Amino acid sequence: MQVNSLVPVPNGFVGRKFKNGNYQKFVAKGELQHAVVGIWQEVWKKDKELNRKYTADFEIYKKDVSTVDVYIAIK
Repeated sequence: MQVNSLVPVPNGFVGRKFKNGNYQKFVAKGELQHAVVGIWQEVWKKDKELNRKYTADFEIYKKDVSTVDVYIAIK
């Protein structure tokens, strides 16, 4: 979840800072465990054409929704 401040970070959570950059968004839909694995398999197949930066990829799990947004750092 994007926030304006990492103070305080609630118990059970971890705060991370990411540098600004370009990201390619993928959306995993359906039964999350299989959908997320499927999206990552798609990313790995397109690895060279995505021109990945390998700095920080991240996933956003939406509460009460069966989708996950996967962001891949690209050059």
